[in-house]
Amino acid sequence: MNESENIELGAFTLEAVLGKGGMATVWRGSHRALGAPVAVKVMTRDMAGSPTALRAFRREVHAAAGLDHPSIITLYDFGLVDGAASDASGGNLIEGSPYFAMELASPQTIREIENLDWRTARHVLLQILDALSHAHARGVVHRDLKHDNVLLSNSGGGLPSVKLSDFGIAHIIDYAASPDEAGKTAGTPSYMAPEQLQGLWRDYGPWTDLYALGCMAYELFSGNKPYKRSSTRALVEAHLHAPIPELKPRFLVPEGLGPWICKLMAKAPGDRFQRAADAARELLKLTVLSAGPEPEEVTSPLLVMKELQSEVE
Repeated sequence: MNESENIELGAFTLEAVLGKGGMATVWRGSHRALGAPVAVKVMTRDMAGSPTALRAFRREVHAAAGLDHPSIITLYDFGLVDGAASDASGGNLIEGSPYFAMELASPQTIREIENLDWRTARHVLLQILDALSHAHARGVVHRDLKHDNVLLSNSGGGLPSVKLSDFGIAHIIDYAASPDEAGKTAGTPSYMAPEQLQGLWRDYGPWTDLYALGCMAYELFSGNKPYKRSSTRALVEAHLHAPIPELKPRFLVPEGLGPWICKLMAKAPGDRFQRAADAARELLKLTVLSAGPEPEEVTSPLLVMKELQSEVE
């Protein structure tokens, strides 16, 4: 394939490679009829023959297909690579490999937010909580929530908007796990809940993602991960047994923020917030009087309450 040549795949034109991972290659492309920019994720040659990798890829499609939320990357279409696309790619795309097209988001993550303060951090967390509430109400637990999977979206110069991405290891609640998935540990250790680190997949639930959000919040406010260890084994032990370190924020925050994060990061699932809407409701109560007026554009608690009602129903 010549670098200047585009590849037609389904309703899309692939234009350039954005990035490569162990399981898939992500291309920048566009919808030929609409001209809308897209990202197209195609399983790599090495993974195309792996039943486990195919299950994980299909799980991501299955998880994302049922979600429709402004703070979650939108899935547009999915299919299999055809012979013409494979030939046009010079063999880079394997005929029969699955692909899906999704919303093209900024490559920047919440790590790159400038001038972070209480109002901005709370605004970001409320958006993530609203997205999680939407996913959880539809039976999807993300299982790999971390800074790198929360992308920044253009917000016209105001407070940042975010997009939750990468449902590649999502757990579908009440979905029968295959034998090779039962007890399997997957995720990013710095943000994984104790039940996840121990492979106790029957204990996964909304509280599993909320533990990860607690780790993210700790890092957002302090600039450091809650547990820093020299080895993965030591890191796992810390998440399982070590007390939560005292939060030392790098800017002015409410007094109740530390207890809020501690509840998210409780070792036992039953001691955490049980729903994202519960955590959002408590976060909305926290204020810093000297931080200035609250922004009108912050994620509406009405959205959170709507999801809470759907969870109850």
